[in-house]
Order: sequence, then structure tokens, then C-alpha cells
Amino acid sequence: MPESPVKYRQGKSPKALIYKVSGSIKYYDPHPAKILFFILVLSISGLIRGQDSLLTRRITVRDTTLNIYQAFQLISQITRLNFTYSPDMIDLSKAVRMGAENEPLHSVLTSVLQDPSLEYRIIGKQIVVFRPVVVKRQQLITPFSRDSVSMLEIRGRVLDRYNRQPVPFANICLVGKSIGTVANLQGNFLLKVSSLHLQDSLGISCMGYKQLTLPVTAFLTSGQDYYLKPDIIPIQEVIIRKTNALSLLRSAIENIPRNYPPDPTLLTSFYREIVTKNDQVMAVSEAILQTYKTGYNLPATVDQIKIIRGRKTMDKNSADTLILKLKAGLNTTLLLDVAKNLPDFLTEESFQNYYYKMTDIIVSDQNELYVIQFSPKDVSPGSIYKGRIFLDLKSLAIEAVEFEVDPTKIEEASHMFVLKKPRHIKVKSQKAQYKVTFRKIGDRYYLNLIRCETTFRIRHKNQLFGSVYTTILEMAVTQVETSEVERFRIKETTRSQEIFMEQITDYQDSFWGEYNFIKPEEPLEEAMKKLSGE
Repeated sequence: MPESPVKYRQGKSPKALIYKVSGSIKYYDPHPAKILFFILVLSISGLIRGQDSLLTRRITVRDTTLNIYQAFQLISQITRLNFTYSPDMIDLSKAVRMGAENEPLHSVLTSVLQDPSLEYRIIGKQIVVFRPVVVKRQQLITPFSRDSVSMLEIRGRVLDRYNRQPVPFANICLVGKSIGTVANLQGNFLLKVSSLHLQDSLGISCMGYKQLTLPVTAFLTSGQDYYLKPDIIPIQEVIIRKTNALSLLRSAIENIPRNYPPDPTLLTSFYREIVTKNDQVMAVSEAILQTYKTGYNLPATVDQIKIIRGRKTMDKNSADTLILKLKAGLNTTLLLDVAKNLPDFLTEESFQNYYYKMTDIIVSDQNELYVIQFSPKDVSPGSIYKGRIFLDLKSLAIEAVEFEVDPTKIEEASHMFVLKKPRHIKVKSQKAQYKVTFRKIGDRYYLNLIRCETTFRIRHKNQLFGSVYTTILEMAVTQVETSEVERFRIKETTRSQEIFMEQITDYQDSFWGEYNFIKPEEPLEEAMKKLSGE
């Protein structure tokens, strides 16, 4: 079995395989795709007693009939508190009978809303009205109980401030916390947060943009657009400590033990595999994963993966018996941790096979990053990748790597993707792109997003053009835990080397509960429902 085009410092490199089973061709691609997902949990337990007392404050309202919007205005005049809510959650034109004689504010609010599925909290000078998205973990005794914990949904779209175009894969996370999510290709995101974090702030960030930070309560009016301002520093305006790109990379590799966790961590993430044929979705597999990741002084081969829950859907009505499946996709999420498994363009022995050039300094999460561009030398046939490496200006941590098989080398690399196939099938690689990012929590960097996209033209010998198949693999880390982390029991672990699709159940809507996931782009979401027969 030939080696993967990427050489790794430790462990085995990922493989790709096409073979025939029961009349079908199944494609196995271990290269992962990057995706960032954060889980946000909001809480009410930290609210101050003064806010509780506002809910118990007694008010008097003259008996009258008015709509909910007018009732909110009246309550605001009496209490000097403003309302925050999602307009599509409440019928503001609905008429209600309002009257109170020295009654607690929470009783008046309950009477006005007339919807037991709605809850409210007082945060600062705001009455926040929301609908939990999952069952409460504790029984709600009173509308203002400190012990109640529920979940909220925060939705939105991230756009470039100047051109109004979507910002894909932007990070959305609780500031200073290990919980968050990532925007999809259209910039849309959905984040589930616990009411325990209502007083926290939420940050939206992406490489090359200034971070946007707002209180969590500011995000509760759903469907908003959030604009990021581009922030790229011309390299000519910066005094650079080290002008030599290779010197920077050598220092970055030397600093890995200081920049990444030395002890085991537990990563909760959302994982998705997509197979398309001529831009038509053929199969989608998704799961919530937990990864036991050893310290960065040990290889990825000792890391473990566990499937918490998963679902799949595929085109069962297609007359075409050809379908691609990804083998060892889960294992690829381990191998594409480029700080733990150095690809060849980040190894000393392969530096001579690539050109390296520092091109820019950009901003990410309020930190400055060196941008180092690399490409293969023509005289080095084993080196096939080109791309960009992003290093933190101060710590020299590897914060992101974006790379692909150089289009001029794709023919050379084809045999590395396709190891076995039926004789009557012709397979030609067309594209292989990868993206890996890390996020800084405290003083360490943790895996954040993996995305891989590979494209093939596959045809029978009697076909003139054949069909174009694309596989996409993406994983976004939504939560990081560092305390009391223990290895999984053997029976809990997933067969990461096998076909992921064959280890999960059929598609179900409203499946994820309180877990965060990457919101699918609208065409993908519609295709999934269509394939599942909904």
C-alpha cells in the first residue's frame, strides 16, 4: 500500500482507497476537513440578588386590554427596564388583559406572555425573554429561581463589513471559555448556550478580521447579521523580529511543547462527511464526537475517539451503483492535527524541498500572525503541497495551516489517493484541499477546526466524460475539557480506521438536543431532508 503524500513525524500517515464491494465502488479518504464549533452554555446561577429582587418587586397596573407590545412598553415605563427578545418568538399584536394590584413583576410577566414555554431573566437593565431549546436539567420552581438551568439558541450570520459577503468558518465562542461553534460556508451559525452564561460575552472572530465582542444578551434577537472589519497589516509597515521564514518555522516547531497542552484533554466536536456527484448530494453522515487527546509529547496513534450520537442519510433511489465512502475519516481527524503530526512541509528533512516566503501579518482574535507561503520545488518530485502557515507573532504557535495538492502535481499524487479499484473504472484526482486551525484558551492552543475537500472524475471505460465526485470532511471542536480527563474504556472507543457511515444510524431531524453542531448550508439542509424522505 503506497505511502500518503504527506510524511508524518509520528504515527502512520493517512491512506486513501477505492475498491469494489457488492457492485459498488467505495472511496475511503482519510484526509479530514476542518470545521470550528463552539458550545456555549448560559447560566443563571451567577445572577446577583438585586436582579432577583426586581422580579419580586410589586407593581400596580390599571385593568386594561392592550397588545403584548403595548404591555411591554407599559412595564418598561414602570420598571425602567428594557425588553430583549426575538420578534419571531412572540406575537406582539396579540391582545391581552392586563391588570395588577401590588403584584410581583414575575406574576405580571407570566400573565402577559401566556406561554409556559417562555422564560425570562433580568440582566442588568434588560428583561430577557427566551425559549429554552432543551429540557431543563433542573426543575424550575419559580420564574426567577437561581437554580434553574436551560438552553438558548443564538442564531446569526457573519459578513464582511465592506463587501457584505459571508465570512465562512468564523469562530463564535464565549469569551474566555472553551465553548463555541463555527459558521458555515454561507456565514450562518447556530449556537446553543446555557442560561448560566447570560452575563458573559460572545466573540466572533476570523483570521484577517478584527474580533467583534458583544454581551450574550445582545445576540438573543435571532437572525441578525454581524459584520467583521478586515484587518490586515502590510508587512512593510511592521518591524519583524525574524525575517527568515525558515527560521520562524524552526522556532515554531521547537516551541510546540510550550504552546500546546502537555497533559490529556477531552474534545467534544461535531463531525460531518458529505459525498456529492455532479454537485448533487448523495450521502451525508454526521456525529457528535469525543476525542481523548494525549499531550503533545505523544503520537496521535494513542488518541481515542468515541461517538456520542450520529445519523446518516443517502440516496437509495439512484440507479448509479457508484458511491464514494470515506474510510478512516475519523482517524484522519487525529492525523491532521498538524502540531502533533508534522506534515512533510513542516519537517526539517523536507525544508529543502519547498520554497518558503513570509507574505503578510494579519490579525486573529486580537493577536497578530505571521503568514508564511510555501510551494514545492520542481526538482523535488515527492513534495506536492502548497499553501499558507499562520504563526502567532509572539509565541510562534502554529495557529492555522491551509494547504492543497499543487494543481501541477495532482497527476503525480493520484496514485496516493487511489490504491485499488475495479479494472473497468477510471479515476482521476482533480483537487485535494485541507484546512486546520487551533484556538488559544488560556496560554495553550487546542485543535479547533479540520476541513478537507477532495474531488475526483470517475468514469466507466465506455463513458466519454464520467461524473465528478466530491468528498468533504469537516470537524469543529465545540468544547475543551482539561481537568480529570481519563482514557475511554476499550468498549467505548470507535473503530476510527473503518467506514464512519457504517457505524451510525439513519437520519433523524431535531437530533442533536443540547449539543452544538455546524449549521448546514441551505442547499445541504434541503438535500438531507429530501434524501431522508421528509
